[in-house]
Amino acid sequence: MDARGGENSFLLGRWSLSTAAQRYALALASHQARPFHITGGLDLRIAQAAVALAIAPFAQSPESTSNPRMKNMFFDPCCGSGTMLLTALQTWSHALHGIAARDINPAHLCGALQNLKFAGLEAEGLTLNLDGCNGEKTLATIGMTGFTEATLAESQSPLLLHAAVTDAAAGEPLPQPPGTHRESGLWRLVGVANLAWGQKQAATPDQVRAFLSGLRQTLRASLGSSQSCRFCFVLGPDVDVTELFATTQWTLMEGQQVEVFRSNNRDLGVLCKLAVATLL
Repeated sequence: MDARGGENSFLLGRWSLSTAAQRYALALASHQARPFHITGGLDLRIAQAAVALAIAPFAQSPESTSNPRMKNMFFDPCCGSGTMLLTALQTWSHALHGIAARDINPAHLCGALQNLKFAGLEAEGLTLNLDGCNGEKTLATIGMTGFTEATLAESQSPLLLHAAVTDAAAGEPLPQPPGTHRESGLWRLVGVANLAWGQKQAATPDQVRAFLSGLRQTLRASLGSSQSCRFCFVLGPDVDVTELFATTQWTLMEGQQVEVFRSNNRDLGVLCKLAVATLL
C-alpha cells in the first residue's frame, strides 16, 4: 500500500481527510513498525505534544530567523525506545542541529538507536550516550557501523526504576552542536523528559525532585553563562506541578501546563501532565 499521502490517499485502512491526519497516520505507522518496543512505551500523541511544547517557540522565534548561526540542541535524558527522538527528528529536523539522549538501561539505548536507523534517520551529529547504573557507559553515534552495548548487572535490576529517575539525568556534560563551543552564545538547549508515571511504575515526588536536581547539574555543566534552556516534562496525573517546581531550581513557564485526559470524556480523569520549565 502506498502510504506517502495525497489529497485523497487511503492511509492505514481509512480515507485521509486532512494534512494533519496524514502526518499523524504516517507517524503512527512508523511508530508501530519499529523493531524495538518496551512495555509502557510513551503514547505517540503525548510525545508529539511534549516535543512541540519544547521546540516550537525556539523554532519559530525571530532570533532563529534573524540569526541563522543560532543552533538548537535537543536532549532526552530518559529516551526509552526513542519515541521522543523519532518525533523530534521527523517533525522538527529543520530546527535542530544536534541531538543527545541518555537512558539508565543500556538495552533501551541500543534499541532506540535501532529504531532510529529503521526510520532512516542516520544523521551526522546525532549522539546517544548513557551512564549505566552498573558503571559502564554506552556511546553510540548515528552513522557508525556498530555500537557498544553495556550489560546491566542482574543484581541491580530491582534498582532500575529508582536509578532511572534519580540518576539517569546526571552525567558528563552534553556535547555542543557541531561548529559551536560552550561559551559561544550561538546555541541553546531544548529537551523533554518522560518520567515514570504509569500505574505499575510511578516515581515518588522525592524521586522527581532528585531527577530535576541531577538534570540541572548536568545542564549547568553543559551550558555557558549565556545559553538558554527549555524543557518539557511528562509527569504523573497526581503531581502538583506548581508545588513541585516551587521547590526546585527550575522556573515553571506561565500558561505552559497541559493536562492530557484519558479520552475525549474528561470524566475518566487525567492520564498525565505536561509542564514546561526553564533553568534558573
